[in-house]
Amino acid sequence: MSNSDYDALKLENQLCFPLYEASRKVIKQYHPYLSRLIIITPATKY
Repeated sequence: MSNSDYDALKLENQLCFPLYEASRKVIKQYHPYLSRLIIITPATKY
């Protein structure tokens, strides 16, 4: 494999990682509101 092949496999170059990061940020922002509605339990940490 060439260096470009390895670069393509790096986590920061994968589409799934930015989507994962974005979902974590959204959940973190909404966590206080959702926990008031008991949709997310207090044991859930984000």
